[in-house]
Amino acid sequence: VQVLILAPSKELCKQIKDNIGELTVSCRREVRYVDVSPQVPLEAQRPLLIDKPDIVVGTPTRVLAHITAENLNVRNSLKLLIIDEADLMFAFDHISDIEAV
Repeated sequence: VQVLILAPSKELCKQIKDNIGELTVSCRREVRYVDVSPQVPLEAQRPLLIDKPDIVVGTPTRVLAHITAENLNVRNSLKLLIIDEADLMFAFDHISDIEAV
């Protein structure tokens, strides 16, 4: 995982994922991405992360849950962290989850 995009809501994560899809339509084999924000069991999303996507989109709480469950490891590969709507993220007490990530 080279890029991690954190957003404050599942809806915004879906929009971001859709935009990435539109931007990478001609290079889908080279650029893999996944949105982990849907509230499904972590085990159901684990196979999506085992394939080591280039870009992971999610809410701070959900991304932290995947890191804690050892489904996601960005320690040695992360090149870019994007915090979308940072003002909202910090206003809604996501700061502890962001720091943990």
